[in-house]
Amino acid sequence: MLFQDPATPLMEGIVDFHHDIMFIIIFIVIAVYYMLSVILVNYTKTSENNSKVVIRGSHHTVLEIV
Repeated sequence: MLFQDPATPLMEGIVDFHHDIMFIIIFIVIAVYYMLSVILVNYTKTSENNSKVVIRGSHHTVLEIV
């Protein structure tokens, strides 16, 4: 599951770099999952007859351009 114990300072640096990159990747994955779930919940709503209706005010064109 993990790396072997490093024998050189170079390998210690590589292992530390790997841990730093994995932390960043996990943070990005969680952030993207959160944003997708918020979009899925807020983009559609259920009307009285249980059909999906698109909400017109949730497009955020300025954010998409940025």
